[in-house]
Amino acid sequence: MKKALLYINGEPPKNLIDFSKYNLVACTDGALNYLLKFDSEIVSKLDFISGDFDSHIVEDLNNEKFIETPDQNKTDFQKALEIILEKGIENVDVYGGSGGEMDHFLGNLSVADFM
Repeated sequence: MKKALLYINGEPPKNLIDFSKYNLVACTDGALNYLLKFDSEIVSKLDFISGDFDSHIVEDLNNEKFIETPDQNKTDFQKALEIILEKGIENVDVYGGSGGEMDHFLGNLSVADFM
């Protein structure tokens, strides 16, 4: 079964991830800020970065990895999950879903349950 790793705008994991068990690694634009500070190796492993890019200025990075998703009626998490599902991957590990504000956490739970 294909498996994806998705970082969203929350606190990154404390330990390095074994990327070999994932077919796809992605993040939302807000998570990219954390990942750039946390470990540049993670950024090099990304297959795509999606979002409306209101949380990150796209500079000096590989632009072919960026997928702009400007729809303000969906969260960046929801849009990233839709891209992953379109690629035929239904098993997704999500990091950063519980970090930040309580309303974001509840929203993330709602998106994960809905998808």
